[in-house]
Amino acid sequence: MSHKIEGTTPTSPLRGPDPVSPRPEPVARPAPAVEDTVDLTDEARLMQRLENMLGSIPATDRARVDELRLALSNGAYEIDPQRIAARIVRLERDLLGMP
Repeated sequence: MSHKIEGTTPTSPLRGPDPVSPRPEPVARPAPAVEDTVDLTDEARLMQRLENMLGSIPATDRARVDELRLALSNGAYEIDPQRIAARIVRLERDLLGMP
């Protein structure tokens, strides 16, 4: 069984896309003179000061590290589990905003 499909033959020959005319080169124009301003909040200024202060502090207290290393090596370093537990509880309360 076959069906005749009519109206599918193009009436004009197939062509490619229309040519695109080249765009003109943009003309360089000087940017208008605009002054950029930044207003920092009090919190941002405080953060800046803190960052500058912390930048001057060494990341590691070498004297304390050497002191602890010596105490560990000669057995003089004592661990106080109650003190450690109290500091963990205090840290958790600080993180949760509890008194």
